[in-house]
Amino acid sequence: MNQFDDAKVITGDTVKDNLGDAVNEGLAVQQTKTDYITAVRVAEPRQLKRVETMVLAEVEFDPEGMYYEWEVYDKRQGRMVPITGITIGAAMSIARNYGNCAVDIHVDETATHYLFSPVFLDIETGFTFRRLFKQRKGQNLGGKMDAARAEDITFQIGQSKAIRNCVRGAVPAGIVSKILKRAKECVEKDIKKQMDGAGGREKIIDDLLLEYAKKGVKLEHLGEYTGITDPAKWSIDIIGKLKTALRAIEDTTVAVTDLFPSAAKTPVEQGPKVSGDASALDKKKDKPKTRGRKKKDAEDIKTDPETASEPPEVPEVEIPAETKTETGEDPNLFTQEVQGDDKSGPGGFGADDLAADTDQ
Repeated sequence: MNQFDDAKVITGDTVKDNLGDAVNEGLAVQQTKTDYITAVRVAEPRQLKRVETMVLAEVEFDPEGMYYEWEVYDKRQGRMVPITGITIGAAMSIARNYGNCAVDIHVDETATHYLFSPVFLDIETGFTFRRLFKQRKGQNLGGKMDAARAEDITFQIGQSKAIRNCVRGAVPAGIVSKILKRAKECVEKDIKKQMDGAGGREKIIDDLLLEYAKKGVKLEHLGEYTGITDPAKWSIDIIGKLKTALRAIEDTTVAVTDLFPSAAKTPVEQGPKVSGDASALDKKKDKPKTRGRKKKDAEDIKTDPETASEPPEVPEVEIPAETKTETGEDPNLFTQEVQGDDKSGPGGFGADDLAADTDQ
């Protein structure tokens, strides 16, 4: 006989009416107002082997979305270092199949950072795990994006990383290792299968270059990242890393500039392209400004070489006496002069404030 057939659910609205009756009937009652709980007897105890089977089955459906593997620049070591791990998708797969658990998160913020505080609750064992995560605001996401949209994506990136790290630290490490191994095997298998298909290697690389170009990442950036400028020499391992990196960018798990810093640099405008001599550019420079003048005057300036070199006369305007200062200057006019001890930056922040946010 199943001992849970007659189980009763006590909610917050009915706790006053039913709590006493439940205790009198010999039922187990547990109430918690914190993130910590004690172990309880569950209807379906967890079986780790079954959890592993279910998670790995989900990995095969979407291996590229289950792990990340790329290189980032380490300022301390002064070189690129490889990193790998599970994604938020893999973390959710683990939590979903782990069963008898819950993941909750609290968020605070300062002027410069979001502070995420996720907690993993194992109802079956009473184990509780919390791991804090700090996400910097104002992150450069690359591309043309309005500030509000960039702020939303930055928040989502921080939230995903916080939950992922919490789940990864709470569950058995063996499950995480097997996810990484199976996902990488599936990605390499898919790449080999595509190489044997129509288009072969060339189509895979062309598709990658096209998708990266949409993100503002050019071939030269990929060459810097992989260390190999010729795509024809990219190995299956390198192609796999580029595919998982692209997927992470598309899922807003990571910003483009985190992986390709050089892609964030905006090229300086060089003006109109000219071939042969610079006659076209010279003509553009010599062309007088005619904004705000009559078309007839503009034509006169254009055809008369003498008047073309002379600026139009500007009538003198008398400043009212009541608006003049003791030195005779108009206080309403803006000035470009900056005192030597004025270090204020954009938005009124001092130079020290702007330089303080140096963490990655």
